[in-house]
Amino acid sequence: MTGPPHPPSESRAVIREIWSRRGWLAASLLVVLSCAAWTWISFQFRYGEGHADRPILTFVLLYACAWTGFFLGYLQLRRGDRKAPLLLILATALVARFLLLPSGLIQENDVYRYVLDGQVLLAGGNPYEQSPSELSLLPPDSLKQALSDPQAKEVISRIGYADIPTLYPPAAQAAFAAGGLIGGWNWIGLRILFTLFDLALIGLIVLLLTRIGSPPSRVLLYAWNPLVLKEVTNSVHVDILPAFFVVLLIVSLERIRGHAGWRWMLAAAGSVAGGVLSKLYPILLLPVAFRFVSLVSGGKKAVTFAAASLAGIALGYLPFSSLTLDQLTDGLRSYAERWRMNQGAFDLLELLLPQPRLACGILILAVAVAVPWVRLRSRSSPVDLIGACQWILLFWFLLLPAPFPWYAVVLAALLPTTPRFAATAPAIVALSGAVGLYYLSFYYEYRYLPEAWWTWTRLAEHGLIWGTLGIVWWRGDFQSPTRKGDF
Repeated sequence: MTGPPHPPSESRAVIREIWSRRGWLAASLLVVLSCAAWTWISFQFRYGEGHADRPILTFVLLYACAWTGFFLGYLQLRRGDRKAPLLLILATALVARFLLLPSGLIQENDVYRYVLDGQVLLAGGNPYEQSPSELSLLPPDSLKQALSDPQAKEVISRIGYADIPTLYPPAAQAAFAAGGLIGGWNWIGLRILFTLFDLALIGLIVLLLTRIGSPPSRVLLYAWNPLVLKEVTNSVHVDILPAFFVVLLIVSLERIRGHAGWRWMLAAAGSVAGGVLSKLYPILLLPVAFRFVSLVSGGKKAVTFAAASLAGIALGYLPFSSLTLDQLTDGLRSYAERWRMNQGAFDLLELLLPQPRLACGILILAVAVAVPWVRLRSRSSPVDLIGACQWILLFWFLLLPAPFPWYAVVLAALLPTTPRFAATAPAIVALSGAVGLYYLSFYYEYRYLPEAWWTWTRLAEHGLIWGTLGIVWWRGDFQSPTRKGDF
């Protein structure tokens, strides 16, 4: 004899629960299996060999698969992130990173510059003083002896733009030296170091989510993000450092609210300095941080915060003060004047204006100064602060003449704290997938395809991001992030 049948509503709830579990499992498997496949094919990307035979199209397809798993997780969060399996989310993130640890570099060589800078520093040299191509002209000393190592010669031979001195700031240089202590002339030391920062950032995001009253399961939007998995774990890009310091800045500013002491104020100033000394662009967040501190703690403390931030930056450059400003900024000026790759809106600026790089800089600075005054008010919450930071960094990325995918790691780090009704959330989700198209540029180059192929690909890449912003605009979702709601 059977019991009474379940009410229809209860049956539907059971079915939804089953589908939810299957959805989570499918999303997790897509991310994990994609990372396993990345590692499998990565060894076909041998430096300087078989360019036309590299499985670039396969990688782009696998990147799309990883993004699909990430997007399925995003959709699951929208349905009810307070019931999301945090343990599965964190386990998937750890397994994905573990699978990528032995992978070879896929279409990247920036890490060789990092290794050389770190070894030059460890040998008592100054990475700002000579370009890699000039190091062979040095007189005999401890640095010249270190460079005679066969591994050193291989590293130097693989550095792009070897005629340009380093452009990476002092905190990044310290990280490169730390990686050198771990792995010597092998870049695996930096992969280990940056993965540790990556894992620490996951913990920091969970802490921030808890502090602002959001479900910690939203950490998925960083931990499963294929942009992060590719550009940090596989490609070993230094951008994990500024991303870490930007989130630490948000955590510190959130703690300032309701605290009269100076501890968190100094932590916030140290975070600004750490971010700028890792990669210069976090300086764009100083106006929004200043505005937030002035609103919650008063103008005097805001001035003190700004002064401490600038003092920290100056202190970071103190060990290199024997060089002139021209020497310290030689590599940076070359980058600002010459680099051009994966550009989107910059092409339009170039068509309309006689000095597009200057116009680009002015526009980015204008956004960095205007956004805090438009979006932050006396009762602004940390979520408002996060939204303002995202707008500044999103427009910075979209306007650059060389918006490489790894520059967006900081946007991925802030994504988990963004509510669904903020326009930046779907835009950054779309960006996380669209930037995978960047790697098609190498496919076109190796096959000598017409420039039009790359032009249309960039149009698709940037069009997806701007199109998402346009859809959100049309729906009227450009509202203050203090509105009640969820993903």
